[in-house]
Amino acid sequence: MFWAVAGSSLLNQVLKTYFHRLRPQSALFQQAGLSFPSGHAMIGLALYGCLAWILWRHRHHPAWAALLLLFALLIGLTRVYLHVHYATDVLAGFAGALLWLILLRGMFQLKIKSEKLKIGRSAVIPTKEKKRDPNH
Repeated sequence: MFWAVAGSSLLNQVLKTYFHRLRPQSALFQQAGLSFPSGHAMIGLALYGCLAWILWRHRHHPAWAALLLLFALLIGLTRVYLHVHYATDVLAGFAGALLWLILLRGMFQLKIKSEKLKIGRSAVIPTKEKKRDPNH
């Protein structure tokens, strides 16, 4: 969970700095900062998407997982509704979060595989003892 939020926050700041897109002037509530990509959409989907994946994969609660994803979607929609982001900002935020979650899941799977290989090697490979030659 920590890595999902921390990584998406860092990715969001890097992208905002790179694109440097200003917010819409028609915002219902003026917000400071840059617009592209939407941080609320990116971090929201990273957090709730990670929770949804955990619930679906390990606890087998697809209804709760769907509700969490719907909540993340609603966060993004409210950003467009309030005119603090363009629709493309929110879509880019969702895409960035999805990309980050896929990369994060892949890294964890690689880590688990390498740990299993280490455990498997230590259990399978017996230590070899040298036989002593009585003539030497």
